[in-house]
Amino acid sequence: MKKILYAVFSVAVLGICAVFLFQNRSQFLILRSVQWYETGVIAALTLIFFVLCGYTFKIMLALFDVRLTPVETIGLAVLTNFGNYLGPMGPGSVLRAVYLKSAKGLRYSQNASVFAAHNFLSFFVTALTGMVLFFFF
Repeated sequence: MKKILYAVFSVAVLGICAVFLFQNRSQFLILRSVQWYETGVIAALTLIFFVLCGYTFKIMLALFDVRLTPVETIGLAVLTNFGNYLGPMGPGSVLRAVYLKSAKGLRYSQNASVFAAHNFLSFFVTALTGMVLFFFF
């Protein structure tokens, strides 16, 4: 039953996306001017970003003896980032917390501390990169 609901939900989401793209196809004409190699570079950089975010989070989760597979590591990074892009107030982080609670038994308080440390580290790296670029240019 669960697989059937998953399939129905997936088909419904794909159908909604197809209808949206069809109704707004004139908005996507600008994409014709984008070269294929530019798209490849952007896709590669995005993948590197997801891998780095995922593995940083995985290392921090190891402090609580939570082990993630490589698929879970990258999948949680993608799910979290896309959820945060699409919804208000960071629902991707909530989805990650719920998954880690149900699949790995990580308490929400532990997840909150890993989340805070991960964000602090991200802000530190961003600030450091900004300062280096500022003095470089």
